[in-house]
Amino acid sequence: MTVPLLEVKDLYKYFTFQRGLLHRQTFSVRAVENVSFTLDRNKTLGVVGESGCGKTTLGKTIISLYRPDSGQILLHPDEKTTYDVATAQDEEMKAVRRIVQMVFQDPQSSLNPRWPVKNIIGEPLDILKLVSGRRERENMVLELMEEVGLKPEHINRYPHEFSGGQRQRIGIARALASNPDLVVLDEPTSAVDVSVQAQVLNLLKELQRTKNMAYLFISHDLGVVHHMSDEIAVQYLGQIVEQGPSDKVFSDPLHPYTKALLSALPVPDPEFEAHKRRIILEGTLPNAINPPPGCRFHTRCQEFLGEKCTKECPALIEVEKGHKVACWRYE
Repeated sequence: MTVPLLEVKDLYKYFTFQRGLLHRQTFSVRAVENVSFTLDRNKTLGVVGESGCGKTTLGKTIISLYRPDSGQILLHPDEKTTYDVATAQDEEMKAVRRIVQMVFQDPQSSLNPRWPVKNIIGEPLDILKLVSGRRERENMVLELMEEVGLKPEHINRYPHEFSGGQRQRIGIARALASNPDLVVLDEPTSAVDVSVQAQVLNLLKELQRTKNMAYLFISHDLGVVHHMSDEIAVQYLGQIVEQGPSDKVFSDPLHPYTKALLSALPVPDPEFEAHKRRIILEGTLPNAINPPPGCRFHTRCQEFLGEKCTKECPALIEVEKGHKVACWRYE
């Protein structure tokens, strides 16, 4: 039986800025537009897409680092106490911070260089008042360090004294301090060496198993997302164009953009790789300030249907059980 933990409904997030010296003009970047999905407890939803498609903005909006322009972000939607992150204030926000945390892409810039590890990991414990004294705080920090594979003697060291993989482990320990139900992982292995990636990913899977957490896993690495995720959402220019079970999306992609992404994924079979059809997307990602009308992918689509694609934006519809796609081919 699945129990929903997070429900996102019709989420929009725009960034407004001005240009011009004499004649100031106002522009809006449509970073996230009309995004809806549900994430169940103890499950992982992978969000994939090329750089600039709004993946990180989606993650930061869900944890309220950015306030959405409209839409709902519901935590524990089927329980008596439901929190809407989009409107939470003060005491409600403190409760939200206990439930959802984030591991950032670059551990170097997300850790305070002037603080030792005991303060970096211990800060959430102090802010959320999860410990009652210095001794309890230090014991909790040591316990969190042990869980992520750091040694007790590291407790007084500073971030610059660690490798990239160790810094990411510090970030993970900090996220675990509040014992969250949901952790947003923003490309957690992109800033570490390939040799360390597997260690970090295995650590995350083990922590999920022992602590019964859900993950929103953001990445551009399709192989990593397939390995980590129960479901995958493919995002293009702020919108989700395909969503479904991980194995189903990989074995039977529906959207032309998903097909193009998967065709670029290397396969460890020289004979298969030599005869694999590679789909080359022409052009670049359109401007999020002024996206193309209709289906946003139609300017690069190899399955373009004509006028309908340029005038109307297709809705995300369920084609098979649990497998959704936003494409006029399936209407």
